[in-house]
Amino acid sequence: MGRSERGGPDDRAADRILLRGVDQAKRNLEADCGTGPAQFTPRRERTQKVWRKKLKGITVRTPSAARQTVFSTALYHALIKPCLAPSESPFWPTDGPFVFDISTMWDIYRTQLPLITALMPERAVELANAMITISEEEGNFPIGYRMARGSDRFSRQASALAHTFLADLCQLGLPGIDWDWALVHMSDDLRRTYGEEFLVHGEAHPISHTLDLAFGYWCTAKVAGHVGDRALVEQFVALAERWVNAYDPVTGLLKDSTYYEGTRHNYSFRLVQDMDARIALSGGAERFIAQLDEFFGYGAEPVKQLVRGSGPEEVIAGYRLGRFEGLNNEPDMEAPWSYHYVGRPDRTAEIVHNIVHQQFGTGRGGLPGNDDSGGLSSWFVWASLGLFPVAGQNIFLVNAPSFEKSTFSVGKHSFTIRTRGFIEPTPGGPVQYVQAMEFNGEPLGRTWLSGNEFHAGGELVVELGPEPGSWGTTDFPPSTPSSLSPSRASRSTGETP
Repeated sequence: MGRSERGGPDDRAADRILLRGVDQAKRNLEADCGTGPAQFTPRRERTQKVWRKKLKGITVRTPSAARQTVFSTALYHALIKPCLAPSESPFWPTDGPFVFDISTMWDIYRTQLPLITALMPERAVELANAMITISEEEGNFPIGYRMARGSDRFSRQASALAHTFLADLCQLGLPGIDWDWALVHMSDDLRRTYGEEFLVHGEAHPISHTLDLAFGYWCTAKVAGHVGDRALVEQFVALAERWVNAYDPVTGLLKDSTYYEGTRHNYSFRLVQDMDARIALSGGAERFIAQLDEFFGYGAEPVKQLVRGSGPEEVIAGYRLGRFEGLNNEPDMEAPWSYHYVGRPDRTAEIVHNIVHQQFGTGRGGLPGNDDSGGLSSWFVWASLGLFPVAGQNIFLVNAPSFEKSTFSVGKHSFTIRTRGFIEPTPGGPVQYVQAMEFNGEPLGRTWLSGNEFHAGGELVVELGPEPGSWGTTDFPPSTPSSLSPSRASRSTGETP
């Protein structure tokens, strides 16, 4: 994780960039590097050692130098930001946690923050405390935070994203956070900006904020339960059910609204806390699968590719399709994994395989879009390992990895993924499907692990084959029961409840 004062992701030296004045910057520099130009080379070498150590936090086995480069680069990109600068805030005089360059939470909360939490839980706690301090000083959690005071210019993009991050840390039981105090700020933040519209009208527009705020209440209820405030739990759980107000019950997709850098289709397949009710809203499992298939273009004619000189009419025609355009933006991160909730992990394997091997590379165009503080790169890290964190819900979805073996340093533990029947993948090559899994020596028929299982370390053995098998077709990831929930049977039958 980028640390402005330490020249690397976890170096404990005391140097800091200029945030509180020239004199302090000079003291920081001399304390870290000494005096004179001769100190530059040894300091650079220490920085290199720190990065090498952090990049060894996840090791993968592949004979392909190019694939190793892509993975290491993605991991590096995922660890650059945010920047932590303890006791360096230029905005308030008190010492304590400080963070800047969160550009933006909307980009990183799904995949990059869970990656930091896994690799460096102590840094995640430091970041959480810094965000609580920002809320104390400025009255709200940031959606984006930069080196300037004033209103959060990123607030239109999303709401209540810090709540997702904090809920994960709380459910993992990580020490070092005053959860009573965090709860105060989480609760207050939910009522600001779009939160007022949400409380008065039951929904907020852009409609994606309705999903954000409802989930923010669900996450805050987790913290309220942790501190024993049952009254808040009941109140917030009821408000969390308002996610359903974002959807059109006729189409099973999101309502007409404006959408930031996407369409209703990009946002409609978000992994809400009550996926049983979400799937029922689409008309049951079969209809939900059909909607996903349509979004990803299964059975459809190939689209016309844009070329140099394509006019606006061709661009608009492409948007009207409501089709998946590849992993070029954050709202698409969850959609391929939605198939897990209806027993079709084979579809997830196909889509993820094509993204990983066709949209990431070593040359020009090696990223599918703006990496946005490591948002897309961290998705690649997880997906190529066969994992996906469901942010805020303390769940990791599992599927076919793209490496024969990988080892993940999870805090003080180690999580290893081994394969059987693995074939080194190639762009455009055949997809490999999970036939069976074992977790710590026991069969694993479900397509998920809890966050606590993953963070405790262990070994996952994945048996692969050239065709889809029965694995993952009957034991679905958790769905939080609510007053909206149908019977679990409707997910497997596809029948409308």
